[in-house]
Amino acid sequence: MIPAGAWFGTGFLPVLSRRLINKRVIALWSLMSKFLTAVTLFLMSSPLFAATKEMEAANAPAPTVDMIWVVVFIVIFIGSIVGFFWYLWWNERKQKPKE
Repeated sequence: MIPAGAWFGTGFLPVLSRRLINKRVIALWSLMSKFLTAVTLFLMSSPLFAATKEMEAANAPAPTVDMIWVVVFIVIFIGSIVGFFWYLWWNERKQKPKE
């Protein structure tokens, strides 16, 4: 078992606190491993479940999108990037001392 000081950098904790931290670490590790195992099994079984279906939805035609919505998306996307960098530049300019 890994001592509590190795995990948290606290070599001065009393023995009771170390045992409590070790129990919590073990409990969290157990919970995390169970969660990751469940997620892995779910993701591995999803394609198998889809293969048993008739896959009628996969053969449906793709809906078309008007060009105006593509242009709106591009304007919003590029505008948010430009706005973000403008905001960074503005804050940096405000923080510099004026000479």
